[in-house]
Amino acid sequence: MADRRMRPSDAILPTTTLRFVSQTVAIVAVVQKASAATFSVFAVVHLAAPLSALLPSKPAYFRSAENRANGVALLGREVYQTEWTEPVLVWGSLTAHVVSGVALRWLRVLQRFERRKIRKEEVKRRAREMATIRPGQVEDELPTLAHRTEGEKDLAEEELEETEAELVATTTTDEEIVVPASKSAAPLFPIPNFHQRTGYLLLPFLAHHAWVHRLLPASPLPPISALSPSFFNYSFTALSLTHDSVLLRAGSAISYATVAGLATYHGLVGWRIMLDSAAPRSLAPKRKRADDKTSRMRRVTTGGREWQAAWIALVSGLAVGTARIAGYLGAERIEVPAFVAKRMDYVLRRGFAQI
Repeated sequence: MADRRMRPSDAILPTTTLRFVSQTVAIVAVVQKASAATFSVFAVVHLAAPLSALLPSKPAYFRSAENRANGVALLGREVYQTEWTEPVLVWGSLTAHVVSGVALRWLRVLQRFERRKIRKEEVKRRAREMATIRPGQVEDELPTLAHRTEGEKDLAEEELEETEAELVATTTTDEEIVVPASKSAAPLFPIPNFHQRTGYLLLPFLAHHAWVHRLLPASPLPPISALSPSFFNYSFTALSLTHDSVLLRAGSAISYATVAGLATYHGLVGWRIMLDSAAPRSLAPKRKRADDKTSRMRRVTTGGREWQAAWIALVSGLAVGTARIAGYLGAERIEVPAFVAKRMDYVLRRGFAQI
């Protein structure tokens, strides 16, 4: 009887396209993670200013939460808003992260497509092999073979990452293994997971935030005339949230809340994934493992929701700090020169298309 075992030489080797795409995916994934870590430096320093408004109102100069936030912001700008650091820490890392994220998604689609072409060729080759060895029985065995081969598509690590919401976890004695919850193959164009959706949703709000708070104030045209950072500070935030126009006041509040909520959520999930590649693509509690004593102890104290608690605490701190900057919750406002307030008002109205 002929030997039916598949010899290594019989296997269909990856195509040149698949090898190139797989190598490119690995490189782009590194760029995405590195740019995220770089942008995080800016984000931490930038968010320190509104969080500083939570501190006690002493000494006398810092009695105003607005003054304190302005002081911290000026120090922070020495880190991320110099001639060399801003193009790298802010614009460069943000652009690289967005572009690499979109590119990575489409590269993985192409990678799946190439893999499935190879697997289809493998099914045909093995079917022809069975036809020569066991004539008349190919029809009985081919569906099982095809089904088994299709199921193997879900075992690629990249596809597991893209369809994490459809996976369940099982536990062995030494490691956690994720397996498909369904027997159907992963879709060629998977729906973005929750982490990815927050990033895509954040983009237009972040672009508007950058336009109003950085690009528009730098305009050399009158009446803005390139507001310097020493003038354009958190007094603009206070003006936005206490403006006479209900539309501008509400629009500013919604904009700040959306950017803060989505950015902190997306950032925390990103760091969670970088620290633990098996973590969920959200802030949901991780499925417990029977042999993980550390996780068991943490679940006793936090219920496995420590990441959610961190996000709620961070967003709450930003909300209270920003409210105090605007003069609410017992905080004091500072006097802004009339000529500066007029230029700020123009920036705000122009930023919300009211001029």
